[in-house]
Formats: sequence, structure tokens, C-alpha cells
Amino acid sequence: MSDGTEGGNEGGAAILTAPGGEGGGATATPEWLGGLSEDLRGDPTLARYADIEALARGHIETKRLASSRVIVPGKDADQAAWEGFYEAIGRPKDPADYQITLPDGADSALADQFRPIAHQLGLTPRQVEGLVGWNNELATKLQGDAAAAAEAKRAEGLASIEALKAELGADYVVKERLAQDAARKFGLDGDTANKLTETLGDRKAVELFMRIGEAMGEHPRVDGDRTGGFGSGGDPDATLNAKMADADWRAKVKVDGSAESQEYARLVEAIARKEAAQRERKAS
Repeated sequence: MSDGTEGGNEGGAAILTAPGGEGGGATATPEWLGGLSEDLRGDPTLARYADIEALARGHIETKRLASSRVIVPGKDADQAAWEGFYEAIGRPKDPADYQITLPDGADSALADQFRPIAHQLGLTPRQVEGLVGWNNELATKLQGDAAAAAEAKRAEGLASIEALKAELGADYVVKERLAQDAARKFGLDGDTANKLTETLGDRKAVELFMRIGEAMGEHPRVDGDRTGGFGSGGDPDATLNAKMADADWRAKVKVDGSAESQEYARLVEAIARKEAAQRERKAS
């Protein structure tokens, strides 16, 4: 070899260059090219190889690199071409081969639904692992955020009720029972109450039914089914309405175990029984 020979490219082929190196001068013509036709002797690609062995090694290396390349199908490629491409980049043969780790409590059906989609899209196991990991982290964060928001809302609702208690003082217990009576008379179930609370907020929902309860207590019932006049005692509704008009009696109702609180409970129970009987009569 001359002083301008560089040994050991990727294929082990010796490359011959003129003094000055790459970009420093013209490429020298190796002696072995003398046996080729003139058009081949002038080919700069062949001139890079110092001898026949270098050419052979370079050719083998080129073939190896070409066979390891994965060609992305063109826009007009058919499904078979895409299937071959997916397999070449490492897509598993069977969708069941995807290893998917779910967080505790997650529905395994989600993974079963995702596997065929990932396979159809040609995702590799590494890509699926990355997507699933990202999704799990996001789901965990969203659950944590939702739990924190729910706790904050619950605390806010409790604080609003405590503020209402402080403002109403002794009247809170009486008005609370009026609100409960009103809710019961309107047939308010738990789900409806929760939705109302979510819409209005704890305090506003309680205040609404307190106002309804107070309004119901200010007037006698006019439903054609009364057994006595206002405050006569013959009708539990009328009796309760009359007693609730007395501020002193309302104040005593809030004392647990007092005669007034026990009477209040009896009247409320009587009203419930009466309304049940009315519904039975209407149904028959």
C-alpha cells in the first residue's frame, strides 16, 4: 500500500486516497482497476478500494446493511406491505403477547380491549409499555385530583353549615326539623337531595328547605281532608302549625328529651301516618 492508504472501514475494506486525504486531492487509481473496462476504471466508487479483497469485503458489508434496513411502506402500499413492516419493527405475532400492567383496582377488560387495537396499529411491545405507563400515571393523577376536590367540597359544605348554625343560634334546630319535614313531605329521596346539594351547595339547599318548612308551618292545610280547625288538635298538621307559631315552644323543641321535643316527634309521626292513610285511600 502507498502512504495514502486508509485501512479498516466498516466492512474491513482498505480505501486508497491520494496524499492530502479526503477533500485534499484527487483519488489515486488502484492497480487492480487496470483490468477493467475504461468506464469502470473511472468510477470513483471502485477507485476507493485498494484491491479486490477490499472490494469484496465492502460489497458484503453493503449487502448486510441493506438487508437490515426496514423500508416504510409508501402511501399506496397495501395491507400486506404494512403487515410486513409491523413485523419487521418488532410487533408481536399475537395481540395476547402484549404485557400490560394495570394499577390496583383497574378493570382487566380495558387491557383486553386495548391489545387488538395496539396490534392493528402495529405497535411494538416497547411502545405499548410506554403508552400504558403514561395512561396509568394520568389515571392515578386524575383520581387523586378528583378525591382532593371532593374532600375540599365536603369541607366547604360542612363549613357553610357551621356558619349557618352560628348565625341562627338556637333557631337552627327548629328550622332544621322544619326543613326535614318539608323534604319528607315532598318525597325527597337521597339521590335527589344529593343532586340538589351539588347544584346549590350545602348551605343553600338547607336554607331552601328551611324556608319551605317555615312557609308550610305558617298556614293551615287546605286539602279538604282536615278533621279539625287550625290549632284544634284534631289534625296533627294543624296542631304542629299552631305550636310552631310559638317562639318559646320552638326554642324548647331543640332541647333533647324535653316534653316539647317528644311532642314534636309524636306530631311528625302522626302526620306521616295520616299521609300514608290518605295515599292508601286514593290508591283504592
